[in-house]
Amino acid sequence: MMANPLAYEIMTPESVGAGHTKLVLGKHSGRRALADRLEKLGHPLDRNQVDEVYARFTELADRKKSIYDQDLLGLLQPGKSIPVATV
Repeated sequence: MMANPLAYEIMTPESVGAGHTKLVLGKHSGRRALADRLEKLGHPLDRNQVDEVYARFTELADRKKSIYDQDLLGLLQPGKSIPVATV
C-alpha cells in the first residue's frame, strides 16, 4: 500500500474530493508503517529505536483497537503507560 497506493485503490482520494490516504495502524501493522507515521509526525527514528517503539506498539495494539497519533507519540516515551479507553 505504501509503495504503490494505486495497486489497492482504483481511484485516488483526490479524485473524489478527499485529501489523501491515511493508513490506519493496528495490530497487523508493520515496522515500516509505524516508522513512516512517526516520521510524518516529526519523529524520524533509526532502526534500533523503531524496534524498541514497535515492541511497545504491538503491546498497545493487542489491547486497543484504534491507535491514534497521540498514542504513537506516547510510545516514544518509555515507561509512560497509555490508558486504554473502555468502550
